[in-house]
Amino acid sequence: MFDYAPGQSTATFTQRDFPSQFPSLRGGAPAQIQQATRLCREAGVNEWMLEGCVFDVAATGQPDFVQSAANAIATTLVDQVQDRVEDEIRRRLPIPLPRLLF
Repeated sequence: MFDYAPGQSTATFTQRDFPSQFPSLRGGAPAQIQQATRLCREAGVNEWMLEGCVFDVAATGQPDFVQSAANAIATTLVDQVQDRVEDEIRRRLPIPLPRLLF
């Protein structure tokens, strides 16, 4: 997949000390974390996505990440509904159905 010059390999480009520490909100500004939490909750971000939403918004200072979290939830819910509908159709109809693409 990758072409390396003579004497090079993946080891040439691997930085084993990266990241030197994992990002954290410890020591972050409480007001920034509170604002991020409020924005995420107001957008309807549920509990299982809230921590990630708060981290993204507070760490970057970019409230646009709230919409990304809300979109991820909507996409997940649509996928779950589609799977459920397909399962119900397959369960009720005794004939084999191809994978439904809707």
